[in-house]
Amino acid sequence: MSYYILVEGKKTELKVYPEWIKHLNPTLTRIYNPTEAIENNYFIISGEGYPNLIDNHLRNAIKDFIQNPNFKKFILCLDCDVKLESELHSQIDKIIDEYKTVQKENVIVIFQKKTIESWFLANRKIFKKNPENEELKKIITHYNVCEEDPCHMEKPASYPGSIGDFHTKYLKLIFQERKISYSKKNPGCVKEYYYFQQLFERFKETGHISEFGQFIEIFTN
Repeated sequence: MSYYILVEGKKTELKVYPEWIKHLNPTLTRIYNPTEAIENNYFIISGEGYPNLIDNHLRNAIKDFIQNPNFKKFILCLDCDVKLESELHSQIDKIIDEYKTVQKENVIVIFQKKTIESWFLANRKIFKKNPENEELKKIITHYNVCEEDPCHMEKPASYPGSIGDFHTKYLKLIFQERKISYSKKNPGCVKEYYYFQQLFERFKETGHISEFGQFIEIFTN
């Protein structure tokens, strides 16, 4: 089976998802032009953020998907920290309905609640229960991602940025305690198998980060 993957993020997903796909299904080969798809390939492209993904890139991606019948699944990955999931679903369905040859059972939408960094926060081994950083201590008091599902975490009322920004800040502070760097441009260790495995274990044991579980299911079935 071959997959066409459209992601919202401009940097992180394009670096992380290919590595995770290798961990899940090493028989899949990445291609860099959708016309090259045959069997056991995947093509991944960025929608350049929201609303560009919906307004511009989604239609072009669907056309690519239709033009190569070797693609069997169209995977759409986007955040819902700015818009409600129901509103995004409505926008997506409206566009897909324009293309009568696309069967909806072949379109899979993964909502990264609230952002892909929410999934990264689920690694319990990287989490320090007694950190030294005072800001991190306050954030843990607000919401302990080691015990509660990171995907359900809202930002404090006083936090000036978006929910996605808050999740990213939390992750960076956790990493700083371990002397690890993280940026969207260079996500580092989150790509590695040992990190991925910790997220997988968290999902299996608790049911947390359920959309990550959806990602796993797609590439292992």
